[in-house]
Amino acid sequence: MDEPASSVAPSGPESVQSDAPSRLKPIGFIAVVFLLGGVSGVAGARAYWLNENKPSFGRPSVEKRVDSMDRYLDLSDTQARAISSIIRETDEEKDRALVPCRADLDAARSKGNTRIREQLDEKQRVQYDQAKAQTTSSASAQR
Repeated sequence: MDEPASSVAPSGPESVQSDAPSRLKPIGFIAVVFLLGGVSGVAGARAYWLNENKPSFGRPSVEKRVDSMDRYLDLSDTQARAISSIIRETDEEKDRALVPCRADLDAARSKGNTRIREQLDEKQRVQYDQAKAQTTSSASAQR
């Protein structure tokens, strides 16, 4: 007695191939999610690092200097407060000492900037002037 062909499950390579794509979809989805998570994690870490380590023009803030010392010396809160105060007082003393020669320093800086601008093309001059304006405004805010 022969069984009808429709009730017999197909055997051979046809059945394996039809199940393979459905089995690979969840694995592929998990792999894509994992990959995207890794890429976004690296991008976030890079953005954080760039923000924390961006070049600073002029004098670093008192907080950054104390934080840097704290990383190497493990300062107590009392020491950190005392050192912050000392740094602020020292910065004020240095600024007062520079007042008599500030005009000469500004003239030398201006002359150097003019000579630098002469070496740049027009597009570079615009970028240089924008960077200087940003640096000047942030430096005067620190004083």
